[in-house]
Amino acid sequence: MLEPSYSFTVPSLHNDVPLDCRIYEPNKFPDILLRSTEGTQQLRGVVIAHPYASLGGSYDDPVVLALTRCLLHQGFVVGTFNFRGASESKGKTSWTGRAEREDYASFTGFMIYLLQRLQSPAGVRRSVLQDLQDSDSNRATIDTLGSNRDHPSARPCLLLAGYSYGSVILSRLPSMPALIARFEEAQRGTSAAEIILCARKLAHDMDHSAHAQQIPTSPRGRQLMPPDDTTSPTSQRMRPSPVVMGGEETDPAERRRSRDSRRSVDVIRRSVDLPRRVKAHVRRKSGGVTATSPINEPPLPLPLSPLVTAQQHATNVPVMEVSYLLVSPVLPPLAHTLVAPGTVSALFSSPKSSLDRHSGFGSLEAPTLLIWGSADSFTSGRRLRSWAEKLKAQSATVQWAQVERAGHFWREEGVMDELLTKVTTWVKQKPPESSAEP
Repeated sequence: MLEPSYSFTVPSLHNDVPLDCRIYEPNKFPDILLRSTEGTQQLRGVVIAHPYASLGGSYDDPVVLALTRCLLHQGFVVGTFNFRGASESKGKTSWTGRAEREDYASFTGFMIYLLQRLQSPAGVRRSVLQDLQDSDSNRATIDTLGSNRDHPSARPCLLLAGYSYGSVILSRLPSMPALIARFEEAQRGTSAAEIILCARKLAHDMDHSAHAQQIPTSPRGRQLMPPDDTTSPTSQRMRPSPVVMGGEETDPAERRRSRDSRRSVDVIRRSVDLPRRVKAHVRRKSGGVTATSPINEPPLPLPLSPLVTAQQHATNVPVMEVSYLLVSPVLPPLAHTLVAPGTVSALFSSPKSSLDRHSGFGSLEAPTLLIWGSADSFTSGRRLRSWAEKLKAQSATVQWAQVERAGHFWREEGVMDELLTKVTTWVKQKPPESSAEP
């Protein structure tokens, strides 16, 4: 049984629903962390999204766990989470998919600030005790991603992955700059600010645990215990047991005021928006100009905060490298039975659609691997291959692979090993320059 290093919850950006989350540390994580802070190794993390919750999907899915093991062996810090309504998570699965997109964005934001905090060199990293509670302003005072601009090597790499339904939700995640801007502008007491605090706290715990696991050396420079000796009682005592974390970092009263304020704003927004929706409804019923239903409208891109924009112009260097992994992607029309049409990337429906620069996957600017089985029962291998070829024609960053005889659930003999081999080969490749997102 694959045991996580840490289990905890973070609030979703949508309605504050608590999401079950896990973090897995790779083998020899203390050494990886030391090399990353010294600038000799890049710290890599991955987020893996699971299949449809209403059909039993969760972070305990066999494919999710297999990918977790695979990427742990490659030195990734692996993060998995349950969408709302999955397993023991609170909330219910939405039919639009928008709430789940916010769930994915929430945990992605958590991983961004966790990796940034971990890899920031000691001279740059601020004290974790300087939390949002000590701020004199309502705006969240967080570690900005520009804090490592004097240390070009301290730029983590984040792989965003999704299996089946998870890939559909991933396809509509906003771009990395837009997502970062949303957290940079977080107000004290909001879910975004709480997520940043959770990331800070866990980074502090992981850093402290990594230092505690470092094996002392003798005066002659020899280790007192072989590094691969995992059977001795001393070694077992030094290994951290899974840690379960709970509760919120912000004062409950502050969180309550934030929720009440947000509900008031939502009510005002719905009231203001009502005439427009009624007008659109009348036009559709009267046979006039067809109006797009609000539920299908793609989200407006989030504007970058002045702070983030200033840092981008000042440094002109990437601070987070991102890539995408879509396993057994589900294309329309089946995808539209899982989520509303407006929640599915336009590239899923029409691979020749214009690229969306405000989208992550939809911009096709980052390294992307699409992988499926030839015997997929949800979307035929022939159709997936044609779709992937058209995407590849639009961008050289896109790669695809098809595993023969593999179905959607990867249960056929030998196919899982082939899937993991192809993923391993891809992550070992050096990402192109276009993968760097400011």
